[in-house]
Amino acid sequence: MNKKLLLLLPVLALMSACSWSHYGKLETKLEGKTEDEKRLILAEECRIEIEKGLLKDNPKNVKQHKLMERVCEEMTDKPVGVEY
Repeated sequence: MNKKLLLLLPVLALMSACSWSHYGKLETKLEGKTEDEKRLILAEECRIEIEKGLLKDNPKNVKQHKLMERVCEEMTDKPVGVEY
């Protein structure tokens, strides 16, 4: 088997693991909503994603996730409310 193909296979496997279905679900949630409702939904989605990756016993991880929370709050103009 070609060496380049062997190097490419793991990359393709990782790419196929990434799903666009979450984006479609988010689009569906936002469809037909007012701007304020969209901001609330996006703030909630941010909280869910931050909590999924949060490692409370890792100070660097907590610091990064607090930064993400602040960015989400600035973007949505709504509190995200992650518990650290």
